[in-house]
Amino acid sequence: MKYGFMTLALVLIAGAVAFAASQREQDKVYSWRYKMTVEIETPEGIRSGSAVREVDITQKVIGWSDVNKKPHYSTKRNVSGEAVVVDLGERGKIFALIDDRAYADVLRAFDVTGYENAAKLPVGSKTEFKCDGHPYCPKMVTFTDMNDPKTVKLVYVDKTYANGQDQVDSFEEYFGGGVRLKSITVEMTEESITQKIDEYLTDEYYENFKEWWQEASLKEKMLKADLLQFKIGRKNDT
Repeated sequence: MKYGFMTLALVLIAGAVAFAASQREQDKVYSWRYKMTVEIETPEGIRSGSAVREVDITQKVIGWSDVNKKPHYSTKRNVSGEAVVVDLGERGKIFALIDDRAYADVLRAFDVTGYENAAKLPVGSKTEFKCDGHPYCPKMVTFTDMNDPKTVKLVYVDKTYANGQDQVDSFEEYFGGGVRLKSITVEMTEESITQKIDEYLTDEYYENFKEWWQEASLKEKMLKADLLQFKIGRKNDT
């Protein structure tokens, strides 16, 4: 009897190990890097800026369909990177923001379905991110005072269907006549994740931000928070 229980225990353990191994084989991990470049047309010529970002997708099996025996996945999406900065000199600076929805930039720009297809796009593949009526084109902001986060101004956002906001296009209002968005392009790359944003956001900016954030009302935070998303994910490039 003793050996029978031991045999049963070993069989159960072996089955559990086999199931765990099978589950790991079904887990999926995808990763890619892309460079977003923003071009702005000005009377002085085209000005541009770019940022390299990384997307990591992990899909873990959490169960199986009783009908077709296909796995159900829990998906974790991580984005690492920063806003794109376009320096217009004396006219000011434009920040094309980043948020956690940036994991889908490549899928939308290249019009591909599925993370596997996005990860398979060859390095060097390049396309224009069409913003006309697109709900997920990056928001763009500027500051009337670069050291004061409260002076952030929304310069551009396409129709954001999630909250019903109409298109905003205020380039000429803040930067003068003849200034407009020319293009946004997305390119698959192996370049390092860029870390240049702090060349533009000074220590004084961060100190003022911390002070303002502690004192601001919840309503003010809700109105301003999504206009101040300049970094996301890890700080180091590994």
